[in-house]
Amino acid sequence: MEYCDPADISFTAEGGSEPYSWTILSGNVPGLSLDPTTGIWCGVPEQVGSFEVVVRVQDDAQLFDTSLFTVDVMAGSEL
Repeated sequence: MEYCDPADISFTAEGGSEPYSWTILSGNVPGLSLDPTTGIWCGVPEQVGSFEVVVRVQDDAQLFDTSLFTVDVMAGSEL
């Protein structure tokens, strides 16, 4: 299953000074990519498994926060 349009995965942030920038610091789900300006994680998972992904958001004032996500990809590219 493709996670882009209309069913995308979006990271969000609150507070700080926009615009935000998004980065994957470590890990990833093969087949997905993160748009650094929108925080939309998009693509088709290519591998079944459990993946740890560390995502960082940074605001215009260079303040940042990070979060760890565990993503499970099941058969048929289901998250």
